[in-house]
Amino acid sequence: MALPEGWTDDMSIPGLTDRALAELVELILRDGFNQVPASNTIDHLVTTFSLSTDNALLAYDRVHGGLVRAATGWPDNCPSQTKDPVAWASFCRCIREPSLITAIRPEWAGHLASKETPKPKKSPKQSWWQRIWRGWLG
Repeated sequence: MALPEGWTDDMSIPGLTDRALAELVELILRDGFNQVPASNTIDHLVTTFSLSTDNALLAYDRVHGGLVRAATGWPDNCPSQTKDPVAWASFCRCIREPSLITAIRPEWAGHLASKETPKPKKSPKQSWWQRIWRGWLG
């Protein structure tokens, strides 16, 4: 399926080196861990990484997107390293240190507490849509 004209599925942020990407993800996750207001984190991204406000908001969103995907424990939820590098880096970081997930999103503690660590589950031999469909049907 083609994307509508003018749309893109590329969520990368221009000008970020691998080191800057890792530092950006670390800063956003650390601020989330410390319950820093999002507006303060966005301002910090603009000044520290010389990002536009739009790119700072995108970075903030994608880091939290990676965290949400990591919380599922499903390896199929891993974002694309090339099309969504910020979410990919966040996903990898949260998989390595799952305590970040519950520290930033404490309301998920009950769900994740049943697992020692949210290690990625082996995917069943079904397509993604079959797993979702079965989940909806119970």
